[in-house]
Amino acid sequence: MNNAELASLDASTYAGSQDDPPPPYSGGITSGSSTAVSSLAPSASRADTGSQMSSSQTLVSECVRMPYRPLPRMLKVSWQWNKWRIFFIGDEATPKMFAVSEYSGLLGRGPGAGPCLMIHNGTTGKDPILAATGDALRDPCDQSGSLESVVNVSAPPWMEDEAKVVTEIMYTGLAENEDVVHFRWEIETKRETVQGTSYLREEFEWRMVSAEVITDPKYPHQFRLYRVGESLPGQEGYLATASWKEAAWKTCRIEFEGGYENLGERWGTMVVMTALRIWQLGRTGQASLEYVADCFHFTKE
Repeated sequence: MNNAELASLDASTYAGSQDDPPPPYSGGITSGSSTAVSSLAPSASRADTGSQMSSSQTLVSECVRMPYRPLPRMLKVSWQWNKWRIFFIGDEATPKMFAVSEYSGLLGRGPGAGPCLMIHNGTTGKDPILAATGDALRDPCDQSGSLESVVNVSAPPWMEDEAKVVTEIMYTGLAENEDVVHFRWEIETKRETVQGTSYLREEFEWRMVSAEVITDPKYPHQFRLYRVGESLPGQEGYLATASWKEAAWKTCRIEFEGGYENLGERWGTMVVMTALRIWQLGRTGQASLEYVADCFHFTKE
């Protein structure tokens, strides 16, 4: 991404939002295993596009199974201007921990049909891909399709012999009767018990935070990650925070809450990839209340 492209990015102004966790999910969330995992019923507030993603809509052919090093509790974007469109994420001690490739989607460049991001499992753009995200393929006349993002991560352990990458979808939506933008997605989380390792497919939601509860004025745009569904013991409240500055292209900060490492490396990778995707959308106004409401054909009062 060059300076001209960045200069055109709109760091949109967010309206206030409801900061309480989403209400308990009434659909069936049942425990999975290393060979079978249950799926969640669609949420009532999710955009109902009637479409299902397929493996043919993956952005990359393979994602590595786990990060080459554990994800730190806080990650921050570090820019380095170069012709390869690379920036980095890392902590204070190691700011260039993972390289991230960004494509604008212009002139047919990049793996997807539109803007996309790829996290590399290392410090260069030549390292294997850990995760990727971008626009979902859609009918140009279908406005609702603009509310879906593709996220590619490694296959869960029981599928590793069958697939090198899986496609998850992140849905943009509005909480009913509230001016709150949220982004929902699903992934398997890991459980360690005396019987061994098991997996549970769960739904999570990045929810916009209102300005009055943001404690760091340097990062005025913020989303918090919640588990959608009945709270599990010790997992009340939000699980992570993604925030960025007014000049959105300058930086993004992702911070996990305590115990995040217990949910597994794939979950952690998915959190980082979806957070960067929301930040990318926010830089062009597509994470704003006005944009999402317009896509849903809602009229703001």
